[in-house]
Amino acid sequence: MGSPAPSSRPGRRPTKGAADRPFSGPGAILRASVGLGEVGCRPLFFWGKTDFLGRFFARFRVVGLEEGGVNDLEERLRSLAEPVLTRHGAALVDVQVRRGRTQLVRIVADQPGGITLDVCARVSQELSRMLDVDDPIQGRYTLEVTSPGLDRPLRTEADFRKHAGAKVKVVLASGRHEEGTVDDVKSDRVRLMRASGAVEVPYVDIAKATLVLPW
Repeated sequence: MGSPAPSSRPGRRPTKGAADRPFSGPGAILRASVGLGEVGCRPLFFWGKTDFLGRFFARFRVVGLEEGGVNDLEERLRSLAEPVLTRHGAALVDVQVRRGRTQLVRIVADQPGGITLDVCARVSQELSRMLDVDDPIQGRYTLEVTSPGLDRPLRTEADFRKHAGAKVKVVLASGRHEEGTVDDVKSDRVRLMRASGAVEVPYVDIAKATLVLPW
């Protein structure tokens, strides 16, 4: 599904009732533009929707992406985003930076009952202003605050407990891949059941872990 065109009218906010509900249902779209004033590299617009993985996101198009290591930038963005999300009753799930012709900074967040459009929009606005002041990045990029979908990363004991019995794919820091069913979850490691037998994987060794989707 193609991206909706941004509204040309600044200063509009999402409808209150819709904004307060967790945004779900692949293909649903809720869009609004926001005028944030003439402060540095201000966002031009944001819009919200769900994609085929069920994620909701509020998106800003801004400018700036600093040369340097992606990992360093992700850590800096994490340190900026976590307190903002906490103030809005949400938690940081992941930070992703995508380089290339269309550069993207994605903040993945969640809260009990599901994150709403209003929270995503407020976090996007506040974080965008902080990036103007802190200025860790330069050049053109898109800032996106999104809810986790079915492809959400699994990082903690709680994540694996939630998906006990599910099939997951794990990429280790060494580069090795493991794929199996979540069989047992401990405080420091998870046990996966593979066709060839069980393997225990410490959380500290996991570079990335995701659910294996059924399609």
